[in-house]
Amino acid sequence: MFYGTKTTNFMCSKCFKDSQGSSPGVTEKDSKMEAQSEEKAVEEEKKEEKPIQTKKNRCWNCNKKVGLLGFTCKCGYIFCSKHRHADDHECDYDHMADDREALRKNNPMLVTSKLETS
Repeated sequence: MFYGTKTTNFMCSKCFKDSQGSSPGVTEKDSKMEAQSEEKAVEEEKKEEKPIQTKKNRCWNCNKKVGLLGFTCKCGYIFCSKHRHADDHECDYDHMADDREALRKNNPMLVTSKLETS
């Protein structure tokens, strides 16, 4: 008894070639990879499009009135006291890279030739 493989949809080689028709070289794996690459391209476009906050007196996350107490995040939006932290509003700003850059600028590397030895 002959069993097909997952790549041939569990069909024999003859039936698989017949079902493919004019494109025998295209398999499910190839089509899945193409679909994933298209999805990644769409996601990248969505990341580039950043909506603008027009109501500056309301929280970006819950739309609660913040008045004078609104917290402005580095991502550019205003939040209430409940959503002011980056993990509370799914901030897209890279705080870790910013902090590392600040440490690199403010703390230069010490070279042993500059140290005096007694």
